[in-house]
Amino acid sequence: MTAKQKTTAAIALGLMVFALVGGLALTAVDIAWGIFFSSAALMLSPFAGMAMLAGVRFLHASGLVKAFFGVGGVLLLAAIALFFVNPSGTGLPMLIGGATCGIAGLCLLKPRVITHG
Repeated sequence: MTAKQKTTAAIALGLMVFALVGGLALTAVDIAWGIFFSSAALMLSPFAGMAMLAGVRFLHASGLVKAFFGVGGVLLLAAIALFFVNPSGTGLPMLIGGATCGIAGLCLLKPRVITHG
C-alpha cells in the first residue's frame, strides 16, 4: 500500500465519522441534510468494516496492524448492527472507536514502494 493510498483511506474513514456526527448534529437544524449525511455514513460503514476485516486476512503486515484492523472492522460492524437494533445513537462511540482503530492501523502500516522493472 503506497503512502497516497494510506492517506486516502485514512481521510475516507475520518470523513465517514465526520459525516455521521455532523449529520446527527445537523438534523436539529436541517432534517434533509442531516438525514443525507448520517445515512450516507451508515451505508458506507459496513463496507469499511468488511474492508478492514479483509485487510486482516490479505495484508502482509505486522500483528499490531492486523489487530488494529480486526478490532476496527468488528467495532464498525457491531456499531451498524447496534444502530439497527437501537437507533437512539448508542452505537456512535463504537463507530468512532472502530474508525479510529482503522486510522491507527493505517498510520502504522509501512508504505510499499512500487518499482517497475
